[in-house]
Amino acid sequence: MFCNKKIRGSDSGGADEVDEDDEINIERILAAGLDRGLHRQDADTMTIGMWIDFVIEWNNVHTRKEEKDKNGKPVKRRKATQADFNNF
Repeated sequence: MFCNKKIRGSDSGGADEVDEDDEINIERILAAGLDRGLHRQDADTMTIGMWIDFVIEWNNVHTRKEEKDKNGKPVKRRKATQADFNNF
């Protein structure tokens, strides 16, 4: 299992003092994985890097990025209808 270490967030700028709200610790990393579908038993077979990679990939897949058109306006998405398929 992972050891209990405190890790500074990437936005800490290398400061020696770590704000309690910004502190990333093993418990928070484990909780993030559990929230995203990993199980306690997975922590026995995965390294901390594998666990974090899973969380990052899950976030990338499930977080929708706002797309913009050539004028910089947000693109609105909708489900295709039969008329869209017929026009295609």
